[in-house]
Amino acid sequence: MARHKYRHTLSMDEYEFSHRIERTFLGIRSLVTRNSDALDFHNVSVWQVESALVT
Repeated sequence: MARHKYRHTLSMDEYEFSHRIERTFLGIRSLVTRNSDALDFHNVSVWQVESALVT
């Protein structure tokens, strides 16, 4: 069976919103894949994510 990758394209508003959350609340520079575990994986707690989404 063939595997399919589904990729959701964000609108500019969604992109700006997610970028603001990752920088401001989570302290993540970028969510772009950089092919390095040290750069691609982040230690973020559930309550940090919850706080970022509720704020």
